[in-house]
Amino acid sequence: MSDKLSHSQFLAIDHITQYARTRKFEAQKSLIEVFQMSNIPWSTFEEARTKIFSNARVALHFHPDRTIADNKSVAQSLLEQGIYKSQFETQYIASP
Repeated sequence: MSDKLSHSQFLAIDHITQYARTRKFEAQKSLIEVFQMSNIPWSTFEEARTKIFSNARVALHFHPDRTIADNKSVAQSLLEQGIYKSQFETQYIASP
């Protein structure tokens, strides 16, 4: 799969992967506490995770009217190029 990714897509995935890995232990610890307080067995979480991984779909959310780096709208660029590009590729930075 990695041979089909653009450089910016690879960097985005790598960034998120590293971010998640550095926080996994603390997140799992918090989940375990919540499950214990709720009297839910950890196996319920594992079963749900397995089902999500095997059945989940990806949804892309974007604002077609926003202007990106080339001063075109997201919709116009999508129509012209025929491919969806992430913020990493378009270098769009949302206003605060």
